[in-house]
Amino acid sequence: MKIAIYLLLTLLFVNVSTFANADEQRKNYALNGAIYQWYGQLDRGILPTDLVSKSSIDQPSLFDSSYYQNGQIVAGAHHLLQITPITKDSQHTQVEVTFEFYHYDEEQTRVTGRYVIQSLTLENDNLSLVSSQNITNELDDFESKYIPSSDNNLIRSLVYRWTNSLDKPGSVNIKQLITASAPFKAAETSVASAKQYPLYLASLNFSDSRRVIKNLQISKQVIAQGRYSVSYEYQWTAINAEGELELAQVGVNLSVDVANGIAVISDFWEEYLPPVTDLGAEIRC
Repeated sequence: MKIAIYLLLTLLFVNVSTFANADEQRKNYALNGAIYQWYGQLDRGILPTDLVSKSSIDQPSLFDSSYYQNGQIVAGAHHLLQITPITKDSQHTQVEVTFEFYHYDEEQTRVTGRYVIQSLTLENDNLSLVSSQNITNELDDFESKYIPSSDNNLIRSLVYRWTNSLDKPGSVNIKQLITASAPFKAAETSVASAKQYPLYLASLNFSDSRRVIKNLQISKQVIAQGRYSVSYEYQWTAINAEGELELAQVGVNLSVDVANGIAVISDFWEEYLPPVTDLGAEIRC
């Protein structure tokens, strides 16, 4: 990290403290990535058995589909509103996910959605789904324009999992997130490839590394089917080997390809940005 700011100025110390308080309930990027991946694949109209726990693979009744018409899983759009961790024990994590669901109807552009709060149980070791149960399942009293959500959910999953791989080098197989042929430019000029990136980050011996995602924008590219432009910023804080706080602002631009329920980075570019002292002013993802 090229920009090292030490806590010598009272004003900066206040700003960093404000930032820490604002991000007190920090997103678990691995958990959020698994959940967005689940709903992104579920949008396609099939139960994503590759994301299901081995103990549940032969028990589809464990996954509550009562918010669908006739209780049968079909193509639709899950627009996630909130993810709230509830409990965690030695084996499982339970979360509540709030979303609006819209049934896909090729003959209608406006549909009546459902407001759903669903409890998910996931295994801790690989975040596979064990079960789901509806807590709230209410029909909206108004019509809405149908907006697909699968690709958006899958891209958000990718961004969360990629970010987790940077904050915790070695925790994720980076080959699953970026194509081998993807053009790659890291903010650190000494890093020449995606394969080198987690190795370089691990060599820094940072502790409590945290990249807060801000200003996430996803737009579809006209020139290529299934390709999206994705941009966002990181507010990156970490403790270096000397116990000093380091802070950097990083801009990230990606090309992402989405196909068959999988999103993967096909072009990666990032750069360091000028430092921001008003750390509470940005829109967080």
